[in-house]
Amino acid sequence: MGNSANPADRIAQLITYLRQGVPLAQVRLPHGPAGLTAEEVQDHQRWRLIASIACVVSREGYAGTSVNKVCQEVNVSKKSFYEIFPGGLEDCFLAAFDSVSVVISSLTASVDPNQIDDLDQLLSGLLGRYLLLLEQAAELTELLLIHNLGASPAIRQRRVAAFDAYAVLFRQIFDVARERGMPIAAIDDTTMIALLAVINESCIRHIITTGGESGLTSLTPALHRTALRILRAP
Repeated sequence: MGNSANPADRIAQLITYLRQGVPLAQVRLPHGPAGLTAEEVQDHQRWRLIASIACVVSREGYAGTSVNKVCQEVNVSKKSFYEIFPGGLEDCFLAAFDSVSVVISSLTASVDPNQIDDLDQLLSGLLGRYLLLLEQAAELTELLLIHNLGASPAIRQRRVAAFDAYAVLFRQIFDVARERGMPIAAIDDTTMIALLAVINESCIRHIITTGGESGLTSLTPALHRTALRILRAP
């Protein structure tokens, strides 16, 4: 795993490892004559622990997750864990949650309404990228959508703040598209959050009823139709 400081790059690397089934304990620091600085070593360990908590929480739930289990998953000492996350398990979970949120925001922002003239195409881009990310990273998806609800008050509050931020970002995209002539109704933040809730609840129901994230992208047509009913101007 490289030493890029870009959260989106790091999560993309973690997704690759998770999809390939590589045990995180086998992810080693790179060797070389120059070695790594103490800061680089800690950064590497931080991202391995973020991946680890996603895996452990996916299997055990937040209540069944402990610092010991997170450390054992990747062969990192508890001393190193607390040096990186002084606030313990909650700090590590929040770091993982925030990292996934950064990726989602980055993917969403990469859909440029100035380059798209059709509402269907715009929705396909937004929904397709979001659902594909969730489908490709099972552990991160469950951390984002499911296990935070049974976690601490601080984690639940972070979830609310994250989805508020998504709503603002989506609404800004739709505002630009409307100004360019797309038939999009003017919607407030509450309506935008309601639309995101429909999307996320559909994903949660799919995961629970099918036993996994595989096939999440199959929800795209139905969610596309729902979004059109909410967004299309009369």
